[in-house]
Amino acid sequence: MHFLLGRHSMDFNELIVRFASTIARRKALFFLIFIVVFLGAVGGAYVKPQKFESNAKLFITLQTPRINSTHSEERQVAAILQPEEVLSSQVEFMQTREITEELVDTLPEWVFVSEPSNKWYVRLIVKPLMGAWEFVKGMLRKARLIEPENERFNRISMIEKNLDIFPVRKAMVIEIGFTSKNPEVPPVVINELVALYQKRVEALRENIEGAMLYSARAEELSAELRAAEQARTDFLRQHDIADFETERQTLLGRISVQRLRADEERLEELMALEPEYNALSRQVALLSESFRIYRQVAADRQTFFERDTSVIAQLIDPPSAIYHPLKPGRLALVLIGFFFSLFLATIVVLVTEWIAQVRGLYGRKEVKPYPLTERVRAAE
Repeated sequence: MHFLLGRHSMDFNELIVRFASTIARRKALFFLIFIVVFLGAVGGAYVKPQKFESNAKLFITLQTPRINSTHSEERQVAAILQPEEVLSSQVEFMQTREITEELVDTLPEWVFVSEPSNKWYVRLIVKPLMGAWEFVKGMLRKARLIEPENERFNRISMIEKNLDIFPVRKAMVIEIGFTSKNPEVPPVVINELVALYQKRVEALRENIEGAMLYSARAEELSAELRAAEQARTDFLRQHDIADFETERQTLLGRISVQRLRADEERLEELMALEPEYNALSRQVALLSESFRIYRQVAADRQTFFERDTSVIAQLIDPPSAIYHPLKPGRLALVLIGFFFSLFLATIVVLVTEWIAQVRGLYGRKEVKPYPLTERVRAAE
């Protein structure tokens, strides 16, 4: 490395010559560093697991009102629901912890199982390393230096780490991507996530607007009302009564001295049945009024439901098929390792040569004794 210590200027050709001579003098060190680092890079390229990614696209639309509305109402709705805000809110909704936890509970068990490599040399290297790492973690847990593992938390973290959801600019589209070492996992995860998201959006919409709640309650009351009316009809048929009130008034009007004995027995029977009939009639009237109220409320909520602008998500691009792993591939990693090995070996050789020249330079200089030492020698 004479060109580092020389005091005179040199041209580019001389610089190249001195650089080559330095490498030639230290070629053993150069090739040793290069081979060790390059072999390590090649081994790392093969041991490093490849990752696969699948993507899907959701088309988000705003459902317009199905009935007429005033111009001011349309402007107000448009001011509240902007496309950018809708996309951002839906992306945040898909990334909620609750949906992730439900996704973890829904996915099959094999999604979270790490399959060993199909290459024997990779298994030969990885298995002892993983065993040693598990042993170290076990000792740290026993010493209470790290917390015990939570399998459910690890699965949730894995989903959150490999899941990527983002809105596409200038389009009402949300792109979903998932990365995994197993090429069969990403499409399964994306399909389950989209299904859960659509189900949650529909459930959230129904809970907020309440239209389905009131409609369901109105249907229940309608069924109860039909059952009560049928019970009253069966009661009248059982006792051979066409119309309770009409027959009672008729009997009261027909009572006379001559027919008293004939109608007295029937009238007593009706008077005995009157409390039960009144109870059935009250139940029918109460259910009828409740049904009328809930039906009216359900109709009002359904009107609001039809006037409101809602979000609809459609899967326009299903999870893509996986053919190639993510970049960089093994060839790119090997090339990067090759050039890095050359660079590192060159740097080590140049630094070693520079240190050797510095030591040689200072070793050739004469060491002047201290004045006190010279006086002592002269006195002797």
